[in-house]
Amino acid sequence: MKRIANDELDIEVPGIKRRDEIGAMAHAVEVFRENGLKIRALSEEERASAEEARRRAAETTEMSASLSDAVAAAGRGDFSHRIPTGYGQDNLNQLASTVNNLMETIDRGLSETGEVLAAVAGTDLTRRVVGEYEGAFLNLKQDTNAVADKLADIVIQLKG
Repeated sequence: MKRIANDELDIEVPGIKRRDEIGAMAHAVEVFRENGLKIRALSEEERASAEEARRRAAETTEMSASLSDAVAAAGRGDFSHRIPTGYGQDNLNQLASTVNNLMETIDRGLSETGEVLAAVAGTDLTRRVVGEYEGAFLNLKQDTNAVADKLADIVIQLKG
């Protein structure tokens, strides 16, 4: 009983096969030992659960900081920041991928449009925006290319 009280639960309770008062006491001690094992297992599950909750909270905090940094940089016109995607939570990885795709599209769309406008400003009327875009970036692509086309037409008419 002292060993069980000291959390030595991986022992065999002696006298459990006896059919007298000692056997009855051994059965009672065995119940205490089994309950101790159950409590130990439950405590390990609770520790594992708490550790998982701490890990998830740390990942969420890390993701929040990365997202905040990327959005702040985007507000300053820097779309090069990317958010890590190696989290243990699928929802965080999905959010990171979505934000990264957004940053990539904005960066690519603005860069390509800027390159075409810089070429037009330098009298190179052959450059066009060629990337695949949707929505507002498709409109920006079409409008930029229309300006370059119209300027090219005007130059041809002036030469002619």
